[in-house]
Amino acid sequence: MKGRTNSPHWYPLLQAYSERAAPVYTQLSEETLSPEQREQHRIVGKSFFKWARDILPIVQHNRLILSVTGDYPQYPFLILTADPPGLLAMRTLVQPHLRVFLLPRQDWERLPAVARPPAKAAIHYWSYFETPAGELARTAQLRFLEVPPQEMVLHRVGHRFNEKAGQETWHLWQRREGQYMLLMEDFQKVIR
Repeated sequence: MKGRTNSPHWYPLLQAYSERAAPVYTQLSEETLSPEQREQHRIVGKSFFKWARDILPIVQHNRLILSVTGDYPQYPFLILTADPPGLLAMRTLVQPHLRVFLLPRQDWERLPAVARPPAKAAIHYWSYFETPAGELARTAQLRFLEVPPQEMVLHRVGHRFNEKAGQETWHLWQRREGQYMLLMEDFQKVIR
């Protein structure tokens, strides 16, 4: 692989986790997705495409400049984390020349520290859905009184380029009968 002279200790472990997780999304197809999964596939695919088109080239250029110091690899790994419909969308859209690991969100959360690449070695992008909880749920309910709480869902999208640079944005959606309607873009934003 271009830009990698030797395999770091975490590489085979992360590769094994990624390969073990592959059936979670490789056995899916757009035709077999439920209506709700199709909506998630569409939303994550659109979000990832925009990120890969607008943000990733800038990051790759900056990484190339930083690689002169020797602290950053010229060709970082790309770790994509999502729920299965999102992974299906990302796998379809990812450029074949990139060094990519695809992992379901749950597998990334359970990944032992020894299998995680140092922040400088990888660019991590995630995109998944979850039910709002705690203060976020209360804020969402106050802003959208007409929407039943059980129909609210957060789309969490984020990226981390190194140990000090990243961002996460939460978009609030209404989920009704398998259809998603955007209630508020940038419901909450966190710069890391």
